[in-house]
Amino acid sequence: MNPEADPCTDFAEFACGNFYKTATFNEGETRTSPFTALGEKNNKIIKERIEAIGVEPYLKTSYAKEWPTLIGQNWTGEPQFDLNDVITRYFGVFIDPIVSFSLSLDPMNSSRYAIFLDDPGLFLPRTYFIRPRNDPLLMAYERYLRDTAIYLGAEPDVAAEDAADVLDLEIKLSERSGASPSPKPSTSDSKRHTLSRHARP
Repeated sequence: MNPEADPCTDFAEFACGNFYKTATFNEGETRTSPFTALGEKNNKIIKERIEAIGVEPYLKTSYAKEWPTLIGQNWTGEPQFDLNDVITRYFGVFIDPIVSFSLSLDPMNSSRYAIFLDDPGLFLPRTYFIRPRNDPLLMAYERYLRDTAIYLGAEPDVAAEDAADVLDLEIKLSERSGASPSPKPSTSDSKRHTLSRHARP
């Protein structure tokens, strides 16, 4: 903030004036904002925290115990978890598996709320997934997945195989949801249903 600015005259300067003066671009960045700066600060704190306490606390959670990549060769191929339970818990930490989910005011009727279901959240923008499979960026993403799993204790061969499978799956998901840039359908064009219509008998 720039408390010296008059918010009634220039609210943008009042709210973000000091950011405009002090913001810097990291190598490879073409844009920044207060939100990206805050995200970088939070990532730095998380990194320092992980380096201080290690990954053992994470490995004791259900998220790690149900991850086949970490189970490794001991995984029989049989699911050791309930998919509905997994999806519910991951929604709780703002991860959108299978579909993205949100609850907000209905733009067609602001007196009520609506549940919005959309394409799943992918790690990279969909435009990247329409590149050739051996594109340097996609290969770097695959190495990132592999190296993260190995850091968490996965067997290297299992981590490499699963990282390739994850990337292939995301490519398929992006094809299903429309990888090339295209306008989202307007709210009036979206399919609207009541929960009672889909309730279990």
